[in-house]
Amino acid sequence: MVDPAQTSPDPQPRDPTQWRVIGASTLGAGHRQRDEPCQDHHLLSWLGEGDRQALVLAVADGAGSARHAEQGSRLAVAGLRDAVGELLARERLPSQIEDLDTWRWALLRVRLGLQEHAMEHRLELRDLACTLLAVVIDRAGAVCLQLGDGFILYGKQHEYLPVFRPTRGEFANETVFVVSPGAIDHHLQIARLSRVPERLVLMSDGLENVAIVQQTGKGYERLFDPLFERLAQRPPGLDSELSDELAAWMDRPRINRHTDDDKTLILALAMDTEVAMPATAETAEVAPLDPVTDPGTGEEHPAPSGAALATAPADAPAEAAPPGDTPSASDPDPDDERGDHPAG
Repeated sequence: MVDPAQTSPDPQPRDPTQWRVIGASTLGAGHRQRDEPCQDHHLLSWLGEGDRQALVLAVADGAGSARHAEQGSRLAVAGLRDAVGELLARERLPSQIEDLDTWRWALLRVRLGLQEHAMEHRLELRDLACTLLAVVIDRAGAVCLQLGDGFILYGKQHEYLPVFRPTRGEFANETVFVVSPGAIDHHLQIARLSRVPERLVLMSDGLENVAIVQQTGKGYERLFDPLFERLAQRPPGLDSELSDELAAWMDRPRINRHTDDDKTLILALAMDTEVAMPATAETAEVAPLDPVTDPGTGEEHPAPSGAALATAPADAPAEAAPPGDTPSASDPDPDDERGDHPAG
């Protein structure tokens, strides 16, 4: 796993309860015209207690070709929350889990949850196709996960850098989904952040033409800086009022001129509160994770053992994530949307 946050100035462990967070998902103009539901879904959730707390930020974008994509995206973010909750219950801090198999287990839990829903409601699994990206923050660091397109950005001074390349297909708007065969084994991207930047952005690809610099894959600082300045004035926790303003901004005609897709945006800003890093990897015995059973075939997928889990050193070498591949759409006028948002 790479640790892109090591490239940011003075990153530090952060108390997961001391984050200001807003998020919204809005219906795209195309789906509104066809009287279809919003296929994006997001989740902002605090789990655990005491030293075993985590903040889960997740975005799922339902496939436009999936008949019940809105159900798939809702179930995907909820399934990831439940998997992280189980890790916490088994005395594991998510940021201290470095082996890939444990996170594949978590995504497999998500996928099999979709499969159970499909079987119960007599749907095809492809009817629930969606992408999934998430950041899980605890007092020791954070983990970023991505399967499919969309963006996770982290703030470095006045730059917003991508953690991963979005997974693209051969054609425009083509990507991989949680339910795609082999996707979890071959396309799941993970980065462990042993020091967490104070600003994080998660977004679906519906905002790409508005929020991402096409040549570099970076976020537009003229859009994000004022939003974070506004968020900095709020108390820690989920700010529902500002989230509603964010939703209204994303649904403005000036935004919809550049995209007819559903749009999701999450912003998270840490308080300036330092917390103590765990001194070493935990050595106490912990209960093993339960195996996951495929509801269709009855096949049992064993979970990784606790002995396989380890904590990466805080000074692990960093590797900057390369910018994402970008579509051929031209950049919008920089004096357009980026001066017309809730921070204005």
